[in-house]
This record gives sequence, C-alpha cells and structure tokens, in this order.
Amino acid sequence: MKLLIDTQSFIWFVENDKQLPLKIKNELEDHNNTIIISIASLWEMAIKMSLGKLNLSCDIEKMIDKLYQNGFEILPILPEHINELPRRKRTEYQETSRTKQVRRKRRGIKPKND
Repeated sequence: MKLLIDTQSFIWFVENDKQLPLKIKNELEDHNNTIIISIASLWEMAIKMSLGKLNLSCDIEKMIDKLYQNGFEILPILPEHINELPRRKRTEYQETSRTKQVRRKRRGIKPKND
C-alpha cells in the first residue's frame, strides 16, 4: 500500500515519539508499504528549525538520512503540480480576507493600509 505521511507523523516516527499511534507506526514500519513524504515537509522542517521554532534530536541532514534509512520516498513538487492547486472563487477569497480583518480588529490589531 502507498502511504503519504505528513510532517508531524514523520517527526514523531523518526523521533520515536509516543504520540504517534501504534497502528500508524506499524504501517510505517511495514516494508510491504511504500511510504512517501513530500519535499514540502522537509522544507517546512528546515525553515522551522532555522527559525528556532522546531527542535529535534538532529539536524535536517540527519532527518533526511533517517528518511532513506527507513526506505521512505520523497514526493517532489513539479511545475505541473501548480495546475492541480485548488482554485478559489474570488468571493470565497474576499470572505476569508474579511474574516481575518474582523479577527484582527477583535484582538486590537489593525490591518495595514495597502
């Protein structure tokens, strides 16, 4: 079975964190499964580590080594994937922007004038 693993699950797995459900851990350890992680997850970890927002037991290079040691594959991001991104209707975008403005005002943060 092919399984796409998210960033947090990957971190919990390689860090041997007890928060990872046993069922998922077993699926990730099953060599009959193909485990895939997006390059975006690795990018996300590298950025957060460089900003000091993510502390792991090793650096990003070692995390990538662990990925390969466990037989995981990396899902690349290719230019054609951009066309697969969901398209939002303009009205949905405007509503999301409006909601953010209301939340900012409630917290006492004024939106910037662009």
